[in-house]
Amino acid sequence: FADARALLASLRYRGFQTAVVTNTLFPAGLFARRLAALGLAGYIDALACSADLGLAKPDAAPYRAALDALGSGAGEALFVGDRVDTDIAGARAAGVEAVRIDRTRASPDFAAGVVHRLTALGRWLGEGPVPP
Repeated sequence: FADARALLASLRYRGFQTAVVTNTLFPAGLFARRLAALGLAGYIDALACSADLGLAKPDAAPYRAALDALGSGAGEALFVGDRVDTDIAGARAAGVEAVRIDRTRASPDFAAGVVHRLTALGRWLGEGPVPP
């Protein structure tokens, strides 16, 4: 999605760290190559892949692994995912604030923690400069 690249570029420009927490069946090294092929590797600071950890979302362990890799605490993080049962539940189990992206919605529901596109995350991340 085009808004993903734009968000990642903006976050990098603003000094945020990013991580991917994924329930892939292949190890982080292979997932990193996929990110590189998409031109996104330079925006990702850490990967937490269930294949490497032996635990998958909604278990809190993959989220904690990502936080540890970033040197961050749960209170400093925001997780964005599309599945309530795995993504959002797992993040919350790890004590991380979570926002669900639902691209089928016409508009966000901020009170419910749902956005319809990544550009709506400014409410959680604060508005900031965009990359040149």
